[in-house]
Formats: sequence, structure tokens, C-alpha cells
Amino acid sequence: MTGLTVRSNPEGALVELKGDVTVTAITPTTIRYPYVGLFRLTVGKVGFEDYRTTIKVDPTRHFALDVKLTRKTAMRAAARSLFIPGWGQRYTDQKTKGFLFTALAIGAGIGYLIADSDFDEKFDEYELVKSGYQTALLNGASQVELSRRLTSLNEHKLDAYDAETVRRITIGSVAAVWGLNLLDALFFTPTTTGALNVKGLTITPTANMQNIGISLAASF
Repeated sequence: MTGLTVRSNPEGALVELKGDVTVTAITPTTIRYPYVGLFRLTVGKVGFEDYRTTIKVDPTRHFALDVKLTRKTAMRAAARSLFIPGWGQRYTDQKTKGFLFTALAIGAGIGYLIADSDFDEKFDEYELVKSGYQTALLNGASQVELSRRLTSLNEHKLDAYDAETVRRITIGSVAAVWGLNLLDALFFTPTTTGALNVKGLTITPTANMQNIGISLAASF
């Protein structure tokens, strides 16, 4: 019997054999083929890492492949979301939520850039008016002129203060989106929670209805 037999642990994984043609099946399966050449083989199941390899198909021979799939974990998702908001969610097949976090992060970042530019502009205007007021004061300008300049100075100072407040809010928004995205990846990943082991120290995220946290275990 010729063909390709693919078994996976767990079973029920999608097999895709892709080359000049594409053949799909569900494990355990035997694919019989009249094809020749190099094919890309992917074995994947929701909640698990994809297994990928390249095989040389020969219709005169039979191949058997046993694949043990590695479960996706919350720690791997969080590591991705730490760098790019939403990446961890997409990694765990929560594509809609992932793109939402990415869009929120981009929007918050653009909002910060706009607010930061506006603050710089308002602050420069304030500094310019302040310099003009100080120069008028040193040159002995009239009380009426000084009063007018002081009123303008206070108005520009208030504008700069308001712009700084908006900028602080946008910074908080960026941090909030990033933090929520990271917590979501850590504690609300719809897969088995994974543990991260670093030089004998095991870090495991935990969550229940009352609280969320991280448990630490050290081996000696």
C-alpha cells in the first residue's frame, strides 16, 4: 500500500498537503496520491501549535508520520502580546479580539502623537508670550500694556496646561490598552494555562472568580 499515513496526538487534527495540488484530511488518515515532488505538510488543531515539515512525495513508497502536537499556552500568548497588542489573542485563535486590541493600541498611539504635538505647540506659544511679557516688563512698558500681556500669558498658560492634561490622558490610554491586552492574554486564554520555567523558577498564571495572580515555584 502506497501513500502517506498521518497520526496525531491528539487526534482530529487537520492535515494539509500542499504542493502542485492541495490535499486535506483529518487525523488519523492515509492519503493516497499519484503525485511526485516536494510538498509542504501542515498538521494543525485549534488550541495547539501547528506542526510543519516538507516531505518528498514518491507514489511508489509508503510514508508514516506520528505527530505530537504542543498545546498553546497563556504564557506564550502573553509573551507575544507584550510586544504587539493583540498578537497573543490571534495566536490563540481569538482573531476578532486580537484585531480589536491591535486597533485600540494603534488608535491610542495616534491619539498620543496628536496630543503630544498639540502640547508642544501650545507650550512653545506660552514660552513665546512669556518671553514677550518679560521683555516688556524690563523695558518699562505701561501698566495697560503689561496688563494686556499678562492676560494673554495666563490664557496661553491655561491652554498649555489643558494640552498637557490631554497628553497625560492619552499616555494612560496607551498604558491601559497594553495592560488589558497583556492581562487578557495571561488569564483569559481559552487554552490550558501554561507555565514558564526559567532556571528552576516556574511561573504560572492563575485566575478564578475572586482574583487573578501568578504562582511561583522554585526547584533546588
